[in-house]
Amino acid sequence: MRIRQVSRPAIGVVIVARVRVYRENLAAALGPLEHIEVQGTAEDWTEAFGHFHGRRPDIVLVDADLIPEGRGARLLADTTPRVRLVALAVPEDEVSVVRCLEAGVSAYVRSDAALGELVETIERAAGDELLCSPRIAGALGRRLSDLAAEREPSTDVAHLTTREIEVVHLIAQGMSNQEIADRLFIEVATVKNHVHHILAKLHIRSRGDAADWVRGNHGLREARFR
Repeated sequence: MRIRQVSRPAIGVVIVARVRVYRENLAAALGPLEHIEVQGTAEDWTEAFGHFHGRRPDIVLVDADLIPEGRGARLLADTTPRVRLVALAVPEDEVSVVRCLEAGVSAYVRSDAALGELVETIERAAGDELLCSPRIAGALGRRLSDLAAEREPSTDVAHLTTREIEVVHLIAQGMSNQEIADRLFIEVATVKNHVHHILAKLHIRSRGDAADWVRGNHGLREARFR
């Protein structure tokens, strides 16, 4: 008995990058592949959304430099959930990868990735799979744990959230907002918001006062933040 093979539809791809030669060369490299259909290229988000009229791609490949620009990545994720966003040329460090994923990216390709790795990432993203190293997987797990902690108010100390307790503890260690952001894999603006809420809740005026509060509050269990 002969098994009949059913051909699968090609994966529709749109490429978004500011540098024309970069996106055109990438389109030329992916174009000959039978299971990938390059539906268009764009230099920015506005042009990219123009390719969605009539049909929508399965994958949007976008240069990592365009991820933080405006709300393009988040708007794509919110309005077209079926489309998967793959970031190109992402540095293989925890902060960069986590920030991309928090912006709505479904998968990413390292800066030094070969064409074969890009094709594998496209295939996996189309199947709702994320290809990443064990180190990045660990960082994502920690970030999910942090997000869960942020939603739960702490019952140990005053009425600070668990995240705010963590931030105030790092303030007491003399860390700057940037250092705290890097340590917790969050934006500096987010740290500033936490600091503002901490000062307001504790009725204090400065980071020095916050550090004094930590040293004088025996309810803070330092081991949980190491």
